[in-house]
Amino acid sequence: ARPVGAPDGPYVTLQTRAGWSRYKEWPGWEDVAARLAAKGVPIVRIDESAGRTLAESIALVANAKVHLGIDSFANHLTNYTWVDADGIGRKVHAVIVWGSTQWTASGYRHNENVSLALPCQPCFRENPAISRMDRGPCVNPPRESYDDPTPPACTAGISVDRVYAAARHLWRVGRS
Repeated sequence: ARPVGAPDGPYVTLQTRAGWSRYKEWPGWEDVAARLAAKGVPIVRIDESAGRTLAESIALVANAKVHLGIDSFANHLTNYTWVDADGIGRKVHAVIVWGSTQWTASGYRHNENVSLALPCQPCFRENPAISRMDRGPCVNPPRESYDDPTPPACTAGISVDRVYAAARHLWRVGRS
């Protein structure tokens, strides 16, 4: 069911943070969101700061026209066929930016999967506070700790123009 608080009409969901690894996060989302908003595209953020339950966040993604994000839980929601009250099923297509993981293992072919495919990808480096196999900090560029805010090369090298173009394309075609 469409959740309370969802925008009227079509909208985009956006997930920019991952608890499992900050090396999945991409620094260009704010620019993409600002460009889309300037074109009148409603954006609903899916993250813990919004104060929603997990069920509310899932319902928001399931009812979105497009999802934008990273390899995290909402990426996997795009692989489901969501059925509405009329029994009509559809997938929510997405633009997913890939950093420390790889789209060929955790992504879905119906999405726009944006990756640089660097030789160091995938590194599968994770948050050492929650991982049993964190593999240490990123080596491209080298850093002393996981908490270093420098974006890794696998995400820093992806242009805002590339992601924005993919998002605009999905918004226009409205695949289902």
